[in-house]
Amino acid sequence: MGFDARNRVYRWDPVLKNIELYPDDFEVFDVGCGYKMWLDAPVDVSYWAAPGTNEVEIPAPGITWVGIPSVTDIFQGDVIIYNPTLNEYRTIAQDAEDHPGDQWLNSNWVFWNSSLRTAEICVYDGSGDDTTVHPWRQYQVWSNIGGLKLIFQ
Repeated sequence: MGFDARNRVYRWDPVLKNIELYPDDFEVFDVGCGYKMWLDAPVDVSYWAAPGTNEVEIPAPGITWVGIPSVTDIFQGDVIIYNPTLNEYRTIAQDAEDHPGDQWLNSNWVFWNSSLRTAEICVYDGSGDDTTVHPWRQYQVWSNIGGLKLIFQ
């Protein structure tokens, strides 16, 4: 990366579409944001957080890093997409089955499997490496439009 990246925390700015470094670019950790931690060695990571929301905003089209606002696993097919512009709700499955030009999201969510040290794909239909979204993972989600909300039930 051109500098010592160990023991650093990064997050993705979904509006500007760039990577931010803690604490230089941000100091507050937001619920639902996706973060990457580059650690020297495996360690136990813990956090304290106030109860939050079950929604994650996707403000702009393109890639967004999404963190799961839950302490339990959630089947990806149970995630609801809300489009406030159209006042419509869809499951990821419904969105994926729409015509390619009318889909709001790409249903292939990429995540890093730190145990296997490889990128994997979460797909609601079971064709990917995993079909469940997990706390403590950061997912790269591609949206075709902005202004969406993901609702984790």
